Parts: sequence; structure tokens; C-alpha cells
Amino acid sequence: MPIPRSAARPAAAHLAAAHLAAAHLAAVLLALAPLPALANAAPLALTGPLAAAVGQTAATPGIDADEAAAIMAAIMAGSASNPATAINAEEQALLQALSKARAPFPVTLDGRPATIGPLQPEAARFMDLIFRGNPNAGAQLQAGNPELQLHLARLYGLPDQGSVNQARMLMATDLMQAWRNSTVGNSYEPLRQKLGSANRLYEAAAPATRKSGRRLLFSAMDLVDRQANDSVPDFLYQWLKN
Repeated sequence: MPIPRSAARPAAAHLAAAHLAAAHLAAVLLALAPLPALANAAPLALTGPLAAAVGQTAATPGIDADEAAAIMAAIMAGSASNPATAINAEEQALLQALSKARAPFPVTLDGRPATIGPLQPEAARFMDLIFRGNPNAGAQLQAGNPELQLHLARLYGLPDQGSVNQARMLMATDLMQAWRNSTVGNSYEPLRQKLGSANRLYEAAAPATRKSGRRLLFSAMDLVDRQANDSVPDFLYQWLKN
């Protein structure tokens, strides 16, 4: 059924806020001076929570998407209202190094030498989603793109309300289409299939992504239900709370 106008307006406002937050972060990065060639640069000195998050990546080749999400969570922590204000010089240097690196590069983690990076392709696409957005996200979700579904779960798990709203709105828009195609006559199969498929994907993911993925699905379905005037039967999605 169509989204009521009264519900669509706040939803659009949330989405606009999410895009504004991502654009603000992108502007911060684009304003930075070019980074010297990494091969000739001194090791980046990382400290505190950022060093701890980056340190989790040092034991394996490259940085995967879940590890990239943990790094972004460390950067965004404590800055729910405006994440750009939390990006200090140390974090800026790391983000630029990750965006440019095509091979491992040296860092120090609270004074300990280590080698990290580069971003694996899926991790690079996750970072692109944060900083540049994805204009094709809606169509990709409709097509059941599993990588994007996982990225939305990671986005929803970040300590940044703009990212949370963006993930929720994209997922809710996709689920609303499935709800529109669902009836008592077809046993709500389109929605049940969409939720079941996404949940199976999240169940096979890393623990943090699994947890945030189920929370995302429930939150998005709660929004769909409210936009549909509470017409979605509870049994179709309340199990996601468990």
C-alpha cells in the first residue's frame, strides 16, 4: 500500500539528514592536503581506541569490511550529532592512507610497530558508501544484492545517527515494496522471503554484523508497519527481536 503522506515527510527528512552527514564527512576528507607517497612516509602514529581498532586488522592480509566498520566506529564514537567534528589529524591521516594505499603500509599502535592494509575491495566499497553514498542502492537492494545488505548492517552499527538513519531508510524502502506485494492470499510470501533471506545472510556474518543486521531489519520493519498504519501482522517480523 502507498506510504501515507504524513509518514513519508518525516522519513524523507531522516534520509536527507543521513545524506547531509555523509556529505559532511566527505567534505572533510576532500579538504585535506594530498598525502605523500606511502612508501616514503614515516609510519602513521595511532593511539587509543583507534589504535585498538586498527590493531585487530594487523594479523590478517588486508582490511576487510567488518574491520573497516570497526575503524569507522572508533572514529565516529562520541560524535553522534556531527561526526565530522570528531575527525582529528590522526584519524584524517589514517583515512587518507587507507584511501590511497594499494599495498600494506607501516603504522605504530600506541608506540608498537605494525603493518596494515590495504583495504580489501569490499571494504573500499563500504567506505565509499559512507563517504560518497550509492545512488543505485535502491535498485541493488531490490535485486537482493548481498554485499549491500551487509554494508547496511555495518552502517546501522556505527555510533552515528546519520548513518543509522540512512541504513534504516534504505532497508525500509526495500521492505515496503515487499510489503506492498504481500497479501493474505499469497501468505505474505514476498515479505517473508525478503526478511528470511536477509536474516540468513546476517546469521552467517561476523558477530557484530549479525547483531546489527537483525536490529536493522526489526527497526526497518517497525518503520514500515507505522507507515502502513500498523497493518503489518506482528508475527511477520516480531521474531527479529529475539
